[in-house]
Amino acid sequence: MALSTKGHLTVEKGPPTLFSLSNSPPAKDEYHEDADTVTFIKTFAVAQYGVGQRVQLGKPRFLYQSNKWRQACKTVHDFIDNHVGMAINNQASADNKGAIPADRPYKQYILLNEMAKAKKDPVELRYQVLNVFLGGYESTAIALSNIFFDLARNEGAYQKLRAKSLGIGATPITLELLRSLKYLRHVISESLRLHPIAPLLSRVCLHDTIVPAGGGPDGVAALLIRRRGETVAASTYALHRCKSLWGEDADADTFWPERWETVHPTWEYMPFGGGTKICPAQQLALTEVSCVIVRLVKEFRKVEERDGRAVDGDVEDDSV
Repeated sequence: MALSTKGHLTVEKGPPTLFSLSNSPPAKDEYHEDADTVTFIKTFAVAQYGVGQRVQLGKPRFLYQSNKWRQACKTVHDFIDNHVGMAINNQASADNKGAIPADRPYKQYILLNEMAKAKKDPVELRYQVLNVFLGGYESTAIALSNIFFDLARNEGAYQKLRAKSLGIGATPITLELLRSLKYLRHVISESLRLHPIAPLLSRVCLHDTIVPAGGGPDGVAALLIRRRGETVAASTYALHRCKSLWGEDADADTFWPERWETVHPTWEYMPFGGGTKICPAQQLALTEVSCVIVRLVKEFRKVEERDGRAVDGDVEDDSV
């Protein structure tokens, strides 16, 4: 997936790639955006909105009935099913093992094809693909907005990041290069700490369960959850700003990328969740975010906060 010149999040063939839209490799810096892809992107937004409404309703989610939403879900499923079918067929075909074209600077890696090597159930593959795409779709845009929100209010951090990015010169942006930019990782980590994409994580109890903490007057005792269907929620927003973990006074609420030079958190920092249920699109989202940031900071000398709004304040009206 990539950002096209039109500002759309498009599905294309460059690395990292989720789908393959054609049998021919794209030209350099060319993003394929056919009618089916545009329709998929638009209907995916409609389908995602409907799912969000049903999640907010909870148990009475059946009250949300929309023909437009159901048609959008069908369109999304049909688009993905088409590519899943091609991926499964490709794995069964010896023709898919051809040599990499000489003009390709990288080995083509299509995630769906790799997934099809392990799973052959088209329905399961469909939902696995949806799970990955969801993390690299809207979440990437939200993370980028939050990061530049913070950088616009911290000129020193922006200029330091720009200097590091300019230092790579005309070197092609690769995954290895992005991983080598430590300050870039610090900036992203710090913004995700202050503004986690998923500020609230929830799980539904399927049977009697004991969680290791949350009970007692101080919240550190074990807690028995007896009711099936009970929802257990954890606030990553509160966790990431906990003063006992990230600094007293205002330090925990301060955007300070340099803190990541010394801190090495484990479960105190979980913008993508953790354990077996960690977001499968974590690396995809981080790679997209890193690539866009480097391109932008190299292009623009400075970024300014022009709306008169503090990080946690209200909009100031100067017209009165």
